[in-house]
Amino acid sequence: MSTKKTKKQCSRVLTCQKVKLQVYTLKYNDASVYVGEIHIESRQRHGKGVFRTSHGDVLDGTWVKGVIAHGLKRFANGDTLQGTAGASTWNSDDGTLTGDGIKTFRNGNVYRGRLERSVQAGFGILESPLRQQTYVGMWVCNQMDGSGRLEFLSSSPLSSPSSSPNVYVGLFVKGQFHGHGRLEYASGAVYEGAFAQNRRHGRGVFRWSPTHDDGDLDFEVYEGMWEADLPHGVGYFTCQHAAFHGQWCRGYPHGAGMYTCRASGDRRRHEFRHGQCIDDPNIVFDRVSVVS
Repeated sequence: MSTKKTKKQCSRVLTCQKVKLQVYTLKYNDASVYVGEIHIESRQRHGKGVFRTSHGDVLDGTWVKGVIAHGLKRFANGDTLQGTAGASTWNSDDGTLTGDGIKTFRNGNVYRGRLERSVQAGFGILESPLRQQTYVGMWVCNQMDGSGRLEFLSSSPLSSPSSSPNVYVGLFVKGQFHGHGRLEYASGAVYEGAFAQNRRHGRGVFRWSPTHDDGDLDFEVYEGMWEADLPHGVGYFTCQHAAFHGQWCRGYPHGAGMYTCRASGDRRRHEFRHGQCIDDPNIVFDRVSVVS
């Protein structure tokens, strides 16, 4: 019995490989330094250790055969980068991360998502406490690019000091609203249509929120062409008192169009110049504003 037991114990020991680890300080020709465990035979970084590059970046984590397996990278500028165990790998040549990770910026921004050589690429979430914004969507080269949702809790590229959109859902190109999208305002107003470089540009519909507090709903709507954030081209505008369908220029009825007076039901074709009806001085349109 004792002989069999001894053989069994020996077979277990023989199948194990003992890795000899010891803490060392390794200095390299480029002035980078590693302090931590190494594999004695191969003299490679192996185990827990800290590697400081000549540029001031620091890699702190667990190493396997000279390559960091998982850990945290602290950049000289104060940013940090951390991989997700089992879902990301570190590049041994340049210390970049590919896969799922977390980037924390010195300004407080936090990115959680896909990375390609430490660059935000693919699906990811960016939270910006300072700007009070959250983006969920696709990324290309560290920029919002593709389909995404950007929530604004304060200011926005399309707001005035008195009004700010809540949510944009749609397409992005190089960090800007570009393509089809939907912009929802805190007041309840909504624009849905084409964007170009953060501006309403192309065909779209803007619905203002109700403006009266007496219970009467007054929905103003403009549907038509836009240029540089203003109605421009053929469009239709309707409000509580009137409607106009025709040519627009920089936010004003400008050119021929059909005017409807809602009180009388009168519907006539008129010519306009910068919002002023040429043949009826009593008909005037203010510039259509999208501030809501």
